[in-house]
Amino acid sequence: MTTWPELKRALSQVIRLVAHFRITASQRSSLWPSARVRSALRRPFNKLIAALDRGFAASPFAHWTIGTRLAAIVLALLAPLGLVIAAMVWYLAAAAGEAQRASLLYAAHSIAAAADARIDKYIALATWTHSRRRPASTSLVWPMLGYL
Repeated sequence: MTTWPELKRALSQVIRLVAHFRITASQRSSLWPSARVRSALRRPFNKLIAALDRGFAASPFAHWTIGTRLAAIVLALLAPLGLVIAAMVWYLAAAAGEAQRASLLYAAHSIAAAADARIDKYIALATWTHSRRRPASTSLVWPMLGYL
């Protein structure tokens, strides 16, 4: 891990090397940026180096215990899981309601078919009984059966 003092030391070594090769002041100023540019270039790295030196101890979660961190992770995972469970319950409730409607419709059709069969039986019995007792009036019964 490189710290700011190490970077300063490396920079001073470069300056000494420049002096060793006897570069003039005008040549040195053209090689190195101005102080304002140097500080602007250093600013993001200062924060990074300070954070690395602290070991990221200044993070907002640094004072949390392991139990608190685990609880936060569990809660963060439970929120989407709760939404998925709620969606599944809603879907299953809708499917169960649809199945119940289909079952009731089937039962209603069965009851209607049974009632229709029973009525047809009574109609057939009534026409047969009526035709045996009064053979002359059977022509009057058939038009009336169409209105039932």
